[in-house]
Amino acid sequence: MEPITEDKGVPASTRGHLPSSDSSMEMQDRDSTGTREAERIYQNDAEKDARLSMGPVNSTQEGEVVGKDLVDYQTMNWFHGGMLMIAECISLGILGLPNAMAQLGLFPGIFLIIVLGIIAGYTGAVIGEFKIKFPQVHSMADAGRMIGGKPLEILFGLGQNVVLLFIAAAHINTFTIMMNVLTEHSTCSVVFSVIALVVCALCTFPRTLKAMSFLSCASCLSILVAVSIVMAAVGSDKTHQAAPKVLPKTSFKEGMNAALNIVLAYAGHVTYFGFFSELKNPRDYRKSLILLQTTAVTLYVLVAVVIYCYVGQDVKSPALSSAGPLIRKIAYGVAIPTIVIAGVLNAHVASTAVYRWAWKKRGHPMVYKERSTRAWVSWIAIVITVWTLAWLIAEAIPTFKYLLGLVSALFSGWYSFGITSVLYWFTNKEHLWSDKNGNRSLTRQCLTLLNIIIFGIGAIIVGLPPPRICAEICVAGLTATGMAFADGTSGKPFTCEDTSV
Repeated sequence: MEPITEDKGVPASTRGHLPSSDSSMEMQDRDSTGTREAERIYQNDAEKDARLSMGPVNSTQEGEVVGKDLVDYQTMNWFHGGMLMIAECISLGILGLPNAMAQLGLFPGIFLIIVLGIIAGYTGAVIGEFKIKFPQVHSMADAGRMIGGKPLEILFGLGQNVVLLFIAAAHINTFTIMMNVLTEHSTCSVVFSVIALVVCALCTFPRTLKAMSFLSCASCLSILVAVSIVMAAVGSDKTHQAAPKVLPKTSFKEGMNAALNIVLAYAGHVTYFGFFSELKNPRDYRKSLILLQTTAVTLYVLVAVVIYCYVGQDVKSPALSSAGPLIRKIAYGVAIPTIVIAGVLNAHVASTAVYRWAWKKRGHPMVYKERSTRAWVSWIAIVITVWTLAWLIAEAIPTFKYLLGLVSALFSGWYSFGITSVLYWFTNKEHLWSDKNGNRSLTRQCLTLLNIIIFGIGAIIVGLPPPRICAEICVAGLTATGMAFADGTSGKPFTCEDTSV
């Protein structure tokens, strides 16, 4: 797919990303042996992949290849990227926040939503800076390979795809709830989940995210209108217990699961490399990220506070179920685009990562850009496989809030907080405590300490055991979710029962 230039056989678009001999010497002077070896392996593989490509193409500014018979992936501007990120992030997450606030209390809930939102914005910027420094990185798996070679590539890549599968499963779960509400449970819930599987798979077939960006506008609009309908309805309904509690009595299981649901509301980080890779100018990620976080924090606080204050302790998850029967139907009907499209975005990123990896392993890394039969057949097969796995997960864990809690407890803490700190350390390994001139820098020291704290937050969420003094706190995430499965409150697998009650 790429022309081989006379400069030692290295493709033109790749040559701009490979270090010159002078910069390589400087890198060897600065880097540790282990890090240098990981980068060398990655760059050699990048050259090898490029040499395997063939066909009449042109080189773009960001190093991607474009030809008449190839798919051009770098087609989005910052607004497209921002709308995709909003559609992916502000969907299921916002629907679980009023219930989370009911478990945590008004002020603790507001505090966590704002603080975690600020941290999530910063960690998203860390991913963007990593992408700018290493433009050949398109996924968490690629980032893992840059940092620690093959072992971390497998670990990061597997974890990323598991997270995306679980989030896609949560969208199937929500689609099933929606159909039960709209049809008043006219048939077995498994039938509705199969319909969700088919609809979502069909919507995932377009191969570029720009095609999704136009749908994401409909997704954003639908969730805004849906939650607005619910807020207006519960505000005029006098039957609810409209007495919010500052510190309600709640069990460890419910309280920790509520905190995990807030974490998941900001857990779009696993998709960021995929989104940034399809921007015309990857540096525009900053604009996309600001658009996302400003919108997310504002809406999360507004929706969670309003619905919780009017409904009280009996607020449900998803929040759309807190309104009366008629309003529930209207709200779920309006929310159909976001229920489908936001899940499609997660499955699309997972499918693309597997798609690139599969053809690279077969020795044809540039097939993913082709419009050939083999490219399309393999893409469709991967999409169907991804959604089938998501469907199995959704059927195994049919209760919405515990499915979200399990995703947060297992992976979201790492990808939104823990791993981003590792990316920061790798990106700034030469200047963790000092500026570029070697002088001590208070700003650098504070940022490094901040990333240590953020790494600790990720460890607490997923239950990584540090010293014994905080062991009980650190296993909180998985323990709370595990208790729900043990006592049966997470729901029965493959049930025909009404999942909307």
